[in-house]
Amino acid sequence: MQKLARSEEGWTQWGALRFVDVEYAGQGLNIGEMYLQALDAKDCGRRALAAKRLGELRSPEAIEALTKLKSLPRKRGGVLGLEEEECGQSAAAAALKRIERDQGP
Repeated sequence: MQKLARSEEGWTQWGALRFVDVEYAGQGLNIGEMYLQALDAKDCGRRALAAKRLGELRSPEAIEALTKLKSLPRKRGGVLGLEEEECGQSAAAAALKRIERDQGP
């Protein structure tokens, strides 16, 4: 599973990463680094879940990447093109709040 979790970005890699993280507490993998890489995924759902998990891990190393994701412009979509598409920006903002709250003043 570790080998799959380290493989190239995709659904197999993501599933293996989540399994190793949840079932085996990472098994010696640098889980934080792997979730940081997932912030660049093409899939918006994976981005959001990775941002949420980084917030749960309270990883100060993630602040720069989460700030970058939070500030990405949202795509317009919907029937009239007026709706903004969420692609992890809100999850990144929530994760940043959680990490910064733990760091204190």
